[in-house]
Amino acid sequence: MEVNKDFDIILIQEPSWSILQTISSLSNKESKIIVGVLNHSNWVTFTRTSSSKNNYLHVISYINVWLSSLYFSFCKDILNYRDICCCFFNNGIEFFLLNIYSDSNQLALKYFKDTEVDIWKVLIMTGDFNIRDRDRDSDYPFHFTYSNLLFNIADSFNLSFSHSIHQVPTRYADQEKNSNFVINLMFLWLNSLELNNHFILPEQQFPSDHAFFIIDIWIIEEFISDIIKCFKEINTIQLSNKKLLENIV
Repeated sequence: MEVNKDFDIILIQEPSWSILQTISSLSNKESKIIVGVLNHSNWVTFTRTSSSKNNYLHVISYINVWLSSLYFSFCKDILNYRDICCCFFNNGIEFFLLNIYSDSNQLALKYFKDTEVDIWKVLIMTGDFNIRDRDRDSDYPFHFTYSNLLFNIADSFNLSFSHSIHQVPTRYADQEKNSNFVINLMFLWLNSLELNNHFILPEQQFPSDHAFFIIDIWIIEEFISDIIKCFKEINTIQLSNKKLLENIV
């Protein structure tokens, strides 16, 4: 399958942090180190700031600037946890995208369990959940109890598990003797005709030990209808020159 690499939204778990700059200080024998992630003028970056160079954050979201009119926001007042990145866009309605990293102790899932989160219309919940389970990984013979918690959280957001078009591993082992496994998952808005199953890029497509998920997100139908309605209501009789046309647009 030929893959279109013109992505508009990129949700990353365990991003690569690096030293951007070292600043000398007269008051501190140790130079101040500025740590960050890759940025580009064509992308808006959503991530929390880290208070320690040894305490890097595990989720980051990139939104292409051409989507700025959809009003993305970080939403720390709604989900205030270091490894959950919640962005949304709206045209009168809020739609949420959840980018999650849950470590081996499942701290992110425990945050959901212990916190009352009153949000709806979550389009996508995806991330690295560090949960292997026989229901999704044919090479793994056991059922992990935290898998039940994950799916209960998905149910609370009216999400259903998305089966990849190609059933392949999502995490590639560092050594050939170790087996690959499935720990990156995606959940989609339940019964949505506009959101279809995702597909996974082959391992060699990107220099990462995690697979890349690809999915198309639909543009709000009501928004498109409003635009068409506005064009229909334009009074073209008064359009006698280019300046008048620009003013109406």
